[in-house]
Amino acid sequence: MTLQALYTIGVYGFTPETFLSTLQRAGVDVLIDVRQRRGVRGAKYAFANASRLDSDMRSAGISSMQWKDLAPSTELRQLQKSADSATNTSKSERSQLSASFIEGYRTSVLGDVDPAGLLARLDGFERPALLCVERAASACHRSLLAEFIARPAGLRPINLEP
Repeated sequence: MTLQALYTIGVYGFTPETFLSTLQRAGVDVLIDVRQRRGVRGAKYAFANASRLDSDMRSAGISSMQWKDLAPSTELRQLQKSADSATNTSKSERSQLSASFIEGYRTSVLGDVDPAGLLARLDGFERPALLCVERAASACHRSLLAEFIARPAGLRPINLEP
């Protein structure tokens, strides 16, 4: 099987029901968690905590996996947090990543990664979705990762929104 589409999805803005129905409507066959920490604080987004998310995906017939090696480091996340503080922007309201975060992510996380190796991890799947928390893909590292994977596959990433 070859990739037919590559999606990204955040947690913010979804309910458990709309999150699952959005994945199903898109025909997602594997949800790839690219977070460093697989939890979200508070009851509103508890559906995105690792064990519940994995269980819900199994029940829905959607595979799930974690690519923690492609999550930004604590230092990179702190760099973005500082940029957010300088503009008085909360993580849940951010619309774009800082230039320093983008450069840092591309260098320290993607710098030694072979896109063909990532495509090989997706062998057997046609419609994967990269998961993180931010609503807008442009405000999250998953957009950088999706572009990195999609380009050699001849695809354009699609962000699934609430």
